[in-house]
Amino acid sequence: MSSMSISMSTHGDSRRAYAYQPTPDPSRDHDGDGGRFPPFLSDQDGDEGQGFSTLPSYRGATTGKRPRSPFVVALAMVALVLALGGTYYAGETFAEPRVVEVKVEVPYPVDRVIEMEKIVEVPVEKIVYQHERVFCGLCETSPDMCDVYGRENLELGRAYTGTGRRLRKLMRKAMRGEKIKTSVIGGSVSEGVDVEENMRWHEIASGWFKNAFPDIEVEHVVGAVPGRGSDYFNACHAEHIDTDVDLIIIELGINDWQRADMYFHDMEALLRAVLSYPNQPAVMLAESFTIALPSLSTGTDSHLGLANYYDVPALSLRNWLLPAVMDNPSLKDTYFFGDRDGTGKHNDYLHISRGVHKALGDHFATYFNQQLCIIKNGLDDPEGVRQPAYPWPQNHDLKEIPIPRLRLTDAWDDSTIVPAPNSNCLSLNSPHESSTLTIGPESWGWNPWEDDIPWRHVKKYMRADEVGSRINWEVELVEGSWTLYYLRSPKKGLGNLWCFSDDNREEGVMVEGYWTRKMDVGEVLPIQKGLEPGFHTLSCEVDESTSDPDGGHTFLIVALIASPALHNTIFESLGIPHRYSLHDTKTIDDPSSSMLQHFRSPTFGGASVTMPLKVAVIPLLDRLEKEAEAIGSINTIVVKRKSEGGVELVGQNFDWIGIRNAVTNALPPHISSLAHPFGEEKSGFIIGGGGTTRAAVYALTNLGLSPIFILNRDPLETAEIIKQYPKEKGYDLRALKGVEEWGEEEMEKVVVGVGAIPSAEPKTEGEKMVYEVAEKIFGGGKGRERWFLEMCYKPRHTLLMSIAETHGVEAMIEQALAQQRAWLFESEASPYTEEEKKKGLDVKAVEKAKKLVREMDDIKPKM
Repeated sequence: MSSMSISMSTHGDSRRAYAYQPTPDPSRDHDGDGGRFPPFLSDQDGDEGQGFSTLPSYRGATTGKRPRSPFVVALAMVALVLALGGTYYAGETFAEPRVVEVKVEVPYPVDRVIEMEKIVEVPVEKIVYQHERVFCGLCETSPDMCDVYGRENLELGRAYTGTGRRLRKLMRKAMRGEKIKTSVIGGSVSEGVDVEENMRWHEIASGWFKNAFPDIEVEHVVGAVPGRGSDYFNACHAEHIDTDVDLIIIELGINDWQRADMYFHDMEALLRAVLSYPNQPAVMLAESFTIALPSLSTGTDSHLGLANYYDVPALSLRNWLLPAVMDNPSLKDTYFFGDRDGTGKHNDYLHISRGVHKALGDHFATYFNQQLCIIKNGLDDPEGVRQPAYPWPQNHDLKEIPIPRLRLTDAWDDSTIVPAPNSNCLSLNSPHESSTLTIGPESWGWNPWEDDIPWRHVKKYMRADEVGSRINWEVELVEGSWTLYYLRSPKKGLGNLWCFSDDNREEGVMVEGYWTRKMDVGEVLPIQKGLEPGFHTLSCEVDESTSDPDGGHTFLIVALIASPALHNTIFESLGIPHRYSLHDTKTIDDPSSSMLQHFRSPTFGGASVTMPLKVAVIPLLDRLEKEAEAIGSINTIVVKRKSEGGVELVGQNFDWIGIRNAVTNALPPHISSLAHPFGEEKSGFIIGGGGTTRAAVYALTNLGLSPIFILNRDPLETAEIIKQYPKEKGYDLRALKGVEEWGEEEMEKVVVGVGAIPSAEPKTEGEKMVYEVAEKIFGGGKGRERWFLEMCYKPRHTLLMSIAETHGVEAMIEQALAQQRAWLFESEASPYTEEEKKKGLDVKAVEKAKKLVREMDDIKPKM
């Protein structure tokens, strides 16, 4: 037998457990014990509050019953010590605690414990359980709130308390005197139907920070949109709140009521997105309740499982107010707005009353009080110093709070890291002009419309009423798909919509507005996937068919959602939680754009740059790489560390790499890796006169081709290019004006051609000449002896495609991979070690991205 001693003391390590006698306080006499004991701990043993300070040492069973395992009893004693020893009323005075020693005899050496079905050695001090003296209880930190609402009611409203670590991180920021920004995402409850400004529940919650930290600036952002659920906000969240917020409270339980399975996915996507914001914001759920829906179950029931998984505290009204309404139905007119106009025809049991707004806001204040108590009394572990024994999960410090790498709906694997979802949203409800849904060119029959229902807030839509009404949007898609968010209703005379991309009606999708469910709710529907990068015309027309029993053809659109794909596919395949998203701006100095701030943000990892900003953005950068200087434009920004400290923004142009690699990848393997794979005295041929032509000049020269012939309908453009690449810098460019200028000997030396012009039927003599020369050089079977790269990959079949050996989509893939290598291996934002950088991009990730692009619906060849 060995003896194990568990010592409890008020001195030394602050982590130790304490035995003490609390000072009586009759004002807190909740259970008739004179205020000497906490409400959940009464004086049951008649020792006048001596607690466990009179407990004898335990050396075995003292009753006539069969002795229990000494080790089990030891653990029970420790649990009792911890349970009783941590009670605390904030702000009260305590008697000096007594030192207690509990000795336990165990049947094995004290430096060994049974763990995970095996015996492992651990230091003796690991067995000495230690605990804090202070207990930050709900009513102990918010006594006034408990007097008003009742302890049990507030406890019932704690649907999930979580660790609160993100919230404490926010509070520490406030304690340092820094500005904080709070926000809400929600529906009409949060919008505050008939509730005065500053009296809405989330404003009361945000006001707690102003009261607790009066010397700091507190900004509150309201991102509430009536009638919108997580299916909308998982894509459009950044349109309604700022991504640099410190606190996000989400109230979507009612709007997520109808299909728990679908909204489970949407809410999870929303949580992963906002938890990944740059400031690692605190995220909480506020769950309202209603008796106006077909069932009492709402989205709250699917949200709570996610709250547990993502450690998102959730406070709910339903658990403590709904039972009261059941017991006393007349309370429904107290908890909700009830009879709106006194006629009994407009009973509103969906929106909580002003008093319940106050109660919900106060409920958040009680949670905030507890977290602040934990900080002030040193009960948390912001540096992650105190760690549990192996194999239990380790604590994280507050510098980097992780998000589970897999979604709850994912199958298990050992390594995948699912990145935060990302979409681009154009919404009629967006407060930002640059991302507001507008009517594009050649549209008719559509107009912005506001559904101003009495006693409800305005809901905004794009509306059409006539068959054939068409709306077009000119949208730049990074890559990926587009989705429509629209209204479904049984009573607004809604018809059907036919939606398609780039006039490709055959592959369109029917969208139905009417349904039989007794609720007006927004719904999201994917229209098309796999579109290539660039500008697209997205169109919808009111169809002649309708499901409305009265034959209605009205349709109401809320938002257009576009999802990036290629770069994020690579990030996802590599298990890197980076995000690639579209940031649209009309001009480089657009005051409404936050692009310049993004460039200097600590979370900025780089960017792609498209026309017309490839030249205009250069003055904002610190320097250019030599390739970008030679080409005269950039398509990539890389963040690099300067030798003297700090970072710099470096401009690069990888268009030329896309062209070069697309050509060499089409060559036999034994020559594709050579510096000059085509040998000596071979030449190149380029059709065009724009930015792509300049990149092609640099690429073909890099392949050792000289001279390079340029054929263009505009001789002035050609002259400018030749001037940019003079012979003294190693270039030999020659302008072609027609077929007759070329001899057979010069023509035979051409081994690579690049088409860099849009696909359009030639009309002028100059345009016709371009195609005649191209056909003479590369047509008639000569393409088998030469390699021709058609850079235009939209539409599927261009006029030059018949002579092309290589499709322009390959160049697009190659330049995108070059961007990835720069961001991941050269950038300050690189997640890799030097050894990992040498290995390069993962082959499987690259092949997955290539496959995705090659199978894009709008560029893959038709069978």
